[in-house]
Amino acid sequence: ANIGFFDWVNVPDTGTNQARIQVIDSRLGESDVIGLSAKFNIIGNFTVLTPGNSENLIVNSSYNVTWRWGGTIANVKLSYTTNPALLETVPWTEIVTRANCAGNGNNGVDICSHSWTVPDNISATVRFKIENSTDSTVYDVSTGTFKIKAGFVLTSPAGAERWVTNEVRPVTWTTNGTVPFVNLQYSYDNFATAGVVFATNVANNGTGLSTTYNWTIPDPGIANVPKPVKVLVINAADPTNYVELTNAFNIDYYLITWEIRDLVTNASLSQLTVNEVKSSDPNFVQWQEAGISTNPPRVQPTPFGSWQATWSKTGYGDMAQTVIADSVVLKRRS
Repeated sequence: ANIGFFDWVNVPDTGTNQARIQVIDSRLGESDVIGLSAKFNIIGNFTVLTPGNSENLIVNSSYNVTWRWGGTIANVKLSYTTNPALLETVPWTEIVTRANCAGNGNNGVDICSHSWTVPDNISATVRFKIENSTDSTVYDVSTGTFKIKAGFVLTSPAGAERWVTNEVRPVTWTTNGTVPFVNLQYSYDNFATAGVVFATNVANNGTGLSTTYNWTIPDPGIANVPKPVKVLVINAADPTNYVELTNAFNIDYYLITWEIRDLVTNASLSQLTVNEVKSSDPNFVQWQEAGISTNPPRVQPTPFGSWQATWSKTGYGDMAQTVIADSVVLKRRS
């Protein structure tokens, strides 16, 4: 019926910029041309499926970009930009020009994909584009922005180690992506609360290289050892870009065994008093206690370092001993 319009449901899969629509009198014996449209284009179409809004892609990882299409399109060009403000004018960086998947995609089911090695172009405002390689007006762009982030691999500590308070231990990681500086944190509660920052703006080596920070192990207090702890390596420019140690390690003290005896009888003594200070700082008291018995021998947790313990007992002269506690030497000296 001549009602002034017609819904053209199945546009043919014939790409052209010379298409016209002609309206002809359909009455029997009539063939007059009633109207002829201006030229228009019949083009294919794309729908980007991934990456989607707010996704995080890691430098040097492989990521499958996916799309649907309509119409026979032989080759496609894939690109990305980190400046999506004006999509028509921003520079797009080409990823690849490649063959599209077979078929015309018109069944609404077919999905085509490309494995993209994510580049070292860290940004929080990335968009992806697919276009017909021979007709740049046929394209689609990912919805919203996604992020390209650095990847960190923490190699030391690896988890389950026993590191002793006051020791200097290496925190080592490898970075995929250009990150000039990192911050380091530790936590005793699996980062349920804010971590403790122990280094800021640590110069980070280039992509693919390892970096080491020598960390003086903190003291959680004698009542709390051994203490499970985790560490974070964080991109200083993006606090959401970090790596967390998967398995906790323990901060601990060395265990030093004390046995105080009478010099003449060799009998173990009791009711002893001890005052242990740092060898380099007599005002730093590490251990102070009265009423000690060393039968059985007293096992005392002690941090890394050199300590001077002065033992006292009524009726005896004081005796001072220096204890050196580290992973190589664990001894005492008069």
